[in-house]
Amino acid sequence: MDSKAADKCPLCAGDNACAIAAGQAGETCWCTNVPIPASVLEALPNSERGVRCLCRNCATGEETKR
Repeated sequence: MDSKAADKCPLCAGDNACAIAAGQAGETCWCTNVPIPASVLEALPNSERGVRCLCRNCATGEETKR
């Protein structure tokens, strides 16, 4: 598996459902309507910032609530 695949979340390696990675317009992506806490973004390694999108669970903190 390519750990740098654009369609994988950099935190959990799950499918991030990124519209841009799927070749769609960025404004159609789920993340444009979901607030992402600063603490979640701060958890990203510097090398991943602006490179790959988080999945919805990691972005919203749902993964840590389970």
